[in-house]
Amino acid sequence: MDNLLKGSFIAVLLLLLGGCLGPTYAQRCGGDVNYIVRNESGVIADPEEVGLKFVRVTLDNSPKPAIEYGKTYPVRDIHSLKTVRFPTGCGVYLAEVALEVEGRLMLLRFHHIPMELNFFVDSLPFQEGTFEIDFKSSMELGGMELNCEGLKGKDGKLVLRDIARAGRLVSATNWERTITQQ
Repeated sequence: MDNLLKGSFIAVLLLLLGGCLGPTYAQRCGGDVNYIVRNESGVIADPEEVGLKFVRVTLDNSPKPAIEYGKTYPVRDIHSLKTVRFPTGCGVYLAEVALEVEGRLMLLRFHHIPMELNFFVDSLPFQEGTFEIDFKSSMELGGMELNCEGLKGKDGKLVLRDIARAGRLVSATNWERTITQQ
């Protein structure tokens, strides 16, 4: 009887201590950001139709690009929507994505990307300049304005509705233009 009480006490103690530690996440080390390309008019466009010729992804201020492409780029076809995709691995503090169309450069800076998450980021119309978005190192997309309805595709129909409903479609309103000093 004495051993039964000791065993029960230890089991309850372990359950209580385990519950107080907070959420535990398994380390998967892999996630992707899917960036939706829009033309200058703001219409979702196939990167090839926009004339996207150069994509460079630099992770965490590395001197060498993680991905560098001349006339090709990582494209993922989801629901007839092509996106520029880059992996985030086990969390990235800064990812810089350079898009070039007809000699004009749009630099995108993604700060504090969530680690274990695959998600989509809506874009601003293509324009020259530097734009930033900060995910604030959240394990989820908390604090970000999300699009929960989907986006209108080239044909006017809603696309990415299931991804939007799952809370994995970041709204373009989160982008901020960076003023560069000359």
